Amino acid sequence: MTTVKLQNLDCANCAGKIEKRLNELDELSNVKLNFATSTLSFEQKSEKNLLDKIENEIQKIEKQVLIIKDETKKQRTFWELLNKKLLLITIISIILTFISYNYVSNKNLQLILYVTAYLLVGRDVIFQAIKNIKNGKVFDEHFLMSIATIGAFALGEYVEGIAVMLFYQIGEMFQAVAVNNSRDNINALIDIKPEFANVKEGENIGQNCTLGLNTTKKFKNSLIYV
Repeated sequence: MTTVKLQNLDCANCAGKIEKRLNELDELSNVKLNFATSTLSFEQKSEKNLLDKIENEIQKIEKQVLIIKDETKKQRTFWELLNKKLLLITIISIILTFISYNYVSNKNLQLILYVTAYLLVGRDVIFQAIKNIKNGKVFDEHFLMSIATIGAFALGEYVEGIAVMLFYQIGEMFQAVAVNNSRDNINALIDIKPEFANVKEGENIGQNCTLGLNTTKKFKNSLIYV
């Protein structure tokens, strides 16, 4: 059984889709994806290194998810967890919208700035919606957000369309921070879990007794030191 960690997995529904997709691969079996700890475990039917192929299959569903090949365990700060690229894009989009709404009188230039601001913050959502439609997955959040905001543009409500996409992306950004922070906390608790105990039976102490499900039955009436 091989176990690897995934990075940038903040969607429980996507985790289920990834697990299902990987179980369909001929080279893998018994694939399990733990969303809480972002841990992927699987059995290989060949000796080849399949991590790159697995990562490619994962990114067909969620393109930002990566396999962590050299893991360094530490509690990350809020700033480290924050998607800085998305934050910068969001700020630029807000600035362009503000300038266009308050200082630009030319309608054509105003429209160009609005479209630029919208595409900056919304292009990933639109592309994901198109990709999902090609794969037969239509009514997901990306599709609905795209329809709502493009509809606002069609009605001439440019600021409202941009604002809806901005609020969605900001929500996604902070949701990712919260999910990854919780995941780090869970992993920290798992790391301090005792792997063995010293058992005293009478005057004898047996060291390195592995803890398992049958510990209570096996060491009944004995003292266990963790």
